[in-house]
Amino acid sequence: MFVRRRPRHAALLAGLLACSLVGACAGDGPPARVELQLADGAHTLTREQLAELPELSVTYKDRNYTGVRLRDLLAAQRQELTALVATAVDGYSQELSIEAVARDDAMLAYAVDGGHLTAADGPLRLVVPSSPGLSVKQLVRLARP
Repeated sequence: MFVRRRPRHAALLAGLLACSLVGACAGDGPPARVELQLADGAHTLTREQLAELPELSVTYKDRNYTGVRLRDLLAAQRQELTALVATAVDGYSQELSIEAVARDDAMLAYAVDGGHLTAADGPLRLVVPSSPGLSVKQLVRLARP
């Protein structure tokens, strides 16, 4: 009777494959950056640049999100409050009215529960707890409509 053995490194390879598929390993996955298409042209901000802005924490669906308030992000770019279109990596988009952008809880999140966002949610996420239908996972672009 012939018994086929798995190579000793098969478990390691399976773990690395799973890790690369979900982007859960430290440092893996797409970089945390968002493209801003505003009145003065296009800019790209990294997670590190976002973290330099005033920090906001909100609770949404029993999770504690940390990031930057949308109106603070616009102010840091010397932009007036404006409606925005938030676009995800898969092309899904939501338009936010100027009133939604101005809300105290409208934010661009870069962390959840003290750690990075998961691959399914991030690396950046638009969170608007007072209007759950406006939240956008895997955010890559904020633009004027």
